[in-house]
Amino acid sequence: IFPRLCQVIGSPVADPVQVDSQQAQNRLKYLFKMMIGAIASPSSPLVLFLDDLQWADSSSLDLIEAVVTDSESKCILFAGTYRSNEVNNAFPLTRFLADIAEKHISVIKIELENIGREAANDLISDAICKATLDSKMLADIVYRKTSGNVLFLTQFLQSLYAEGLFWFSLDTESWEWDYQGIETKTIPKNVINLLTERIVRLPVLTQHALNLLSCIGCACAESTLILFMNEIGQNNTEKTNDISERENNILLALEIAVAEGLVKKEGSLYVFVHDQIQSAAYSLNPEHQRGPLHLQIGNSILKNAPIDEMENVLFIAVDQLNRGILSVNREDLKETIAQLNLRAGKKAMALAAFQSSASFFEAGISLLDEYCWDKMYELSLQLYGSYADAQFCIGHFDEVGQVTAVIIKHAKTLWDGLNA
Repeated sequence: IFPRLCQVIGSPVADPVQVDSQQAQNRLKYLFKMMIGAIASPSSPLVLFLDDLQWADSSSLDLIEAVVTDSESKCILFAGTYRSNEVNNAFPLTRFLADIAEKHISVIKIELENIGREAANDLISDAICKATLDSKMLADIVYRKTSGNVLFLTQFLQSLYAEGLFWFSLDTESWEWDYQGIETKTIPKNVINLLTERIVRLPVLTQHALNLLSCIGCACAESTLILFMNEIGQNNTEKTNDISERENNILLALEIAVAEGLVKKEGSLYVFVHDQIQSAAYSLNPEHQRGPLHLQIGNSILKNAPIDEMENVLFIAVDQLNRGILSVNREDLKETIAQLNLRAGKKAMALAAFQSSASFFEAGISLLDEYCWDKMYELSLQLYGSYADAQFCIGHFDEVGQVTAVIIKHAKTLWDGLNA
């Protein structure tokens, strides 16, 4: 769960003790609270900040809740952000917030709106090192076109610079701009379109690299990117038979994105600086091509990953295959992907990531046909049984009842039925 923690405490020297799912969940919460308690102290309090909580799964939120409701944790401040317009009653975050409120935990809510005209002027004057009086004319037009959306505003300024409407003059040693040109510039309807326009001005290989990176998510390790970018890139960009040359081309393409401020590099990770940039890069894929592309990425990772690294990329590879499920027609491929989902789900269960494990098992079940209990009995039994176990850990007891009913109906032995 925390790979970098091994750099501090070392790698495990023994396999974990096998316990049932509920015990594993309780142990994880206990150890997580112990770890926080060891880090946070009155002389060295801890601030834990997490962004985009609207995407958090139930298991992650349960861990957070265990910490913030722990009466022994008095030296930690938890700060989280989420987009309220993207959250409804079906989101795990909604239940989390309700549970926190019921336990009378002190919570301070801060609603962030778009910045005002004066704040926009302050931001721009600070960025271009001019007095607010001198930057007011530029700030007024930028504010009018962006409505004070900070991301929109900063990206709009960068687009003005890229188009030569905003520049640094060596003669005056200050920033200058073409007021009439900016005034007549047509602005996209939203920040995604603006970012997309910015990305398509980059070199083709950089666009391609950003596009593939966006398929993985907000971040990806360099070693993982090379597993599939080499292969997919060879078919879609400049072809070369030299593997090291292809790798260098890919990394150079990503460095351009880093220089443009679209991506940042944290150690061996390439990370989009904002999720809207990832969305813009992903939007470059026509919808009908997304499924096959995800499928190709997943297959490339599985094919090219060294045996000793397979477990490290299993979740990423299977997730990509699942996102391309609708493009799979061959029955043997469906069975293979179902088996991979079973493997990934079991690994997630061992890590007490029950929401993720349930998703893997459910994806595996979706690949089975109506005759699966006759043709693939063991695989069907394991997928359904593991899915029921994961749903039980999440607390979805109605779903557990429905799944176990299916197992009992098709069980070939009394023991298989009793295990359900």
